[in-house]
Amino acid sequence: DPMPGMESSAATENIKMSNVMAVDSGREHLLGLSPEHEVKADGDNSRGQCNVSGWRNVRSIAAGDYASFAVTEDGRILATGEMQWGSGTIKLG
Repeated sequence: DPMPGMESSAATENIKMSNVMAVDSGREHLLGLSPEHEVKADGDNSRGQCNVSGWRNVRSIAAGDYASFAVTEDGRILATGEMQWGSGTIKLG
C-alpha cells in the first residue's frame, strides 16, 4: 500500500526509506534525513524534486508538491525541483 497521504500510483507504491531520523513528503516523493545528516529522496522525479545527491551536513528538510528543501549546518538553504507558484518564499532573520 502507498504511504498515508500519498497518491496511489506506480511511482509511489514502491517508495522505500530506511535508516532515517526525519522524513517529509511531497505530492509523490519522499525525503529522508539520515543520522549522518545526508538527504535521501525516492519517488517521482519528473520535476527534479529528487535531485538531492550530495546534500550533506543538513540539519532539516522540507518537501513541497514538486520541490525539496534543506537547511545545512552552516545555514545555507538548498532547493531543487519546481517552485513556479511562489510557494518557495523563505524569510530569514
